[in-house]
Amino acid sequence: MRTQIRAIQSVLQVVAGPRGRSVLAYGACNALTSGMPLFLMPVLVVAMPPQDFGRLALFQALMAFVLVVTGCGLSGSLSRRFPELTVPEQARYVRSLAVVFAAIAAFVSFLALALGPWVAGVMGLPLRLLFLLGPAALSQQTVEICLVRLQMDDRAWSYAGIRLVQASLDAGFSLALVCGLKWGWEGRVLGNACASAAVAILSLAVCAGGDGPRVSKGFMKEALRFGLPLLPHSVAGVSTFWLDRLILTVVLGLGPVGVYSAAFQASGALGVLGTALNLAFVPWLYRCLAAAHSDASGGVSLRIAKVLVLLNTGLLAIGLAVGFGLQFLMWRFAPASYREAAPLVAAMTIGFALNAMYKTVCNLILFKGLTAKLSGVTVITSAASAGLLIILSSRWGLPGAAGSFLLTHAIQFLLTFRVAYRASPLPYRRAFRGLPRS
Repeated sequence: MRTQIRAIQSVLQVVAGPRGRSVLAYGACNALTSGMPLFLMPVLVVAMPPQDFGRLALFQALMAFVLVVTGCGLSGSLSRRFPELTVPEQARYVRSLAVVFAAIAAFVSFLALALGPWVAGVMGLPLRLLFLLGPAALSQQTVEICLVRLQMDDRAWSYAGIRLVQASLDAGFSLALVCGLKWGWEGRVLGNACASAAVAILSLAVCAGGDGPRVSKGFMKEALRFGLPLLPHSVAGVSTFWLDRLILTVVLGLGPVGVYSAAFQASGALGVLGTALNLAFVPWLYRCLAAAHSDASGGVSLRIAKVLVLLNTGLLAIGLAVGFGLQFLMWRFAPASYREAAPLVAAMTIGFALNAMYKTVCNLILFKGLTAKLSGVTVITSAASAGLLIILSSRWGLPGAAGSFLLTHAIQFLLTFRVAYRASPLPYRRAFRGLPRS
């Protein structure tokens, strides 16, 4: 009984108090920001046919790839070094990363200018929108590094404030351009770009101010040493989430891709919860992992293991419940042209739950700095994703694509857990024995 009580207390210490308030802040802002596509969907499905949703999904896939290339995993270096930096150094680190992002974004803009006509022809996208890729990526990366600083500083409500401002501007600009000016799916793209640019300026004012040298070449080199080995991981990771739209466009056509994208956005509700929990979890986890090195008794490691077991079990259970609930809602309320998405939602929501579980154990690998091993896992997962998607969607259509999404994230979680266990061999068996039983 005492062991059971201590197990419950170890989890409640994370959930209650300041950490619980952080989860509340992250959860609220992510529910509103990541859930914004869900709020906009009733308007957009009236304003745009499935073919336009397919074109929007193609551009978003291209934008996601550009964000990965411009980001290079550099913001992770700030998370890792944050506890060791003074406040002025933290601001200088943010400014240094912003300079690196600007240089990479300029190169992307040059590529868009040189290769734009060819890319536009292959993907069937307007050339004028491709010139947005570099500036939009720079704006979004600037926002992200500032959010990382706020997250690691436990300023959850400031983090939430910036995200909510961005979501509000995104929704406002998008509705004005899509519904007011009748610009269709291109208005959605422009609305998102305008919102990112405005919030990037606000983020720099909040997070990058301070005295001392404006930038540091040492910080730039350090960030690149950390981030560049992560580039294969990031590219493969975004392929896992976005390459499916490109493959399905070839296999099934733009109309089914629009239906698949609607199911993806609906099932992303579980991703909102997973992101919120991980944002609040990472600062606590990194402090505990640092403390575990000097804890000869192993109590800190056991506490981490218990929290991970309960957190991931809860995520999987919630994924099952939310998935079947969303499936019923789509059957009942979705427009007829999108009702085909209902059978896909349950499987894809469970896939999002597995992705949230993957993120929790992925933190153990990043803390150890084993970015090359993480890249290897993600490349294998991405290759498996493409193979499964082609085989299953060719045979069973959209249900096969949803099944591929679920299986891909199951493989990703299991492989990542294996690498994480070797990097940080936490006492999971003892954690299971210490958990309360009915």
